[in-house]
Amino acid sequence: MENAFDHWKELDAEQKRALRIVKQKYQGNPWWKSDDPATILRYQIEEPTQVVSAPDYIDMLGRFLERPVCHLEIAFNYPAIREEVRLALGRREMGIGQSEEQRETAHRHYARRLKEIVRDELPRGRTIIINTD
Repeated sequence: MENAFDHWKELDAEQKRALRIVKQKYQGNPWWKSDDPATILRYQIEEPTQVVSAPDYIDMLGRFLERPVCHLEIAFNYPAIREEVRLALGRREMGIGQSEEQRETAHRHYARRLKEIVRDELPRGRTIIINTD
């Protein structure tokens, strides 16, 4: 899994400064190097500096939440995703899985919210086709 530290030479001064702060904040706990998606999500979901690469992060969120996640949802609905991840992490810690009904409800909510984003929050005049099946 890629993270911003893997591309240090390509980063500008501001990005490097932000990552130095992250590294100092979590000294002794480089969670971005973990092989466990739950560990990475536990920290990245709360961290304002994006450490994990965006494609990896979106993929990890989708697998962990057991539903599709796209960049539009992250851009326009991040507080809801953060809360969903917190709940999923809590269920995991208690040894409780996600029921089929919870997965279906989350998928319906995702589809509804994505349609709202496309309808209300994206600039007018663009055609966007999204398959939410």
